[in-house]
Amino acid sequence: DTLKFEQWLQWIFLPTMKDTIEHFKPLPLQSAIFEYAEECLHKNDPSTGQLLRQLKRFDDLISIQAGVEKH
Repeated sequence: DTLKFEQWLQWIFLPTMKDTIEHFKPLPLQSAIFEYAEECLHKNDPSTGQLLRQLKRFDDLISIQAGVEKH
């Protein structure tokens, strides 16, 4: 069985990130979830715009955090 992107996001990714934050676990060093979301979701669908923006922001914040940890 495979999950659709939306199902994976809801049932795997979000609970994992919630657990990571709540238990002070290390964040990932990189993320490309936005690129994958763009492939899976309809870019021109207005209902996905906010989600795509938030996933892009997540990727950006992970990149910034990873850059800070290197220094």
